[in-house]
Amino acid sequence: MSGPSTSIAAAFAATPWWMLAIRSFDAIEVHPCCVVGVAGGIEVVETCEPADARFWSVYGHCVTGGLECFADFPAAAAAEEFAAQLRRTYPHLAGEVPP
Repeated sequence: MSGPSTSIAAAFAATPWWMLAIRSFDAIEVHPCCVVGVAGGIEVVETCEPADARFWSVYGHCVTGGLECFADFPAAAAAEEFAAQLRRTYPHLAGEVPP
């Protein structure tokens, strides 16, 4: 088994993709989610009402519009804590999402 060839490569390999592009996001959102189907063996996920949530997702709001999922959590409290930690670590994410 081979791994990254340098300590820098190892650090990049262990870093979530979105962290490397953190300036591409201007806010954090938390949404309840549920699986609405399966297509090609992949679950189709949509946001839903909190009472129907199977899990909660933390999204980065893209500067150019749209959302990218950062992580999923089994409960709202864990997702909100992760989102709060991101806002503290990256203050530019604490802003409101523009309409």
